Amino acid sequence: LLALDAVLDEIPHGEGFLLDPRGDRPLGAALAQAAPPATVRLVVGPDTGLSPAEARRARAAGLVAVTLGAATLRAETAAIAAAAVAADHLARAGAGI
Repeated sequence: LLALDAVLDEIPHGEGFLLDPRGDRPLGAALAQAAPPATVRLVVGPDTGLSPAEARRARAAGLVAVTLGAATLRAETAAIAAAAVAADHLARAGAGI
């Protein structure tokens, strides 16, 4: 577990995705619209979700808020599901995993 600010400091502006039930679009759609990355940086909050202030900080740091669909997942399940979506996207884009 890392402090949010420490995580945000490590992700270049515009190169990360925040898993958030208030996200703008599904992760797969956001990846399809983004420039083909060599890596995908995913931020997953706690089971209770990030606070609205934390989500605003993440967006201000350049993260794109995305969802994994309508289901609410535990943090560890969300991380695995998001990694699977990102790995599939990278494989289809020819970037490998």
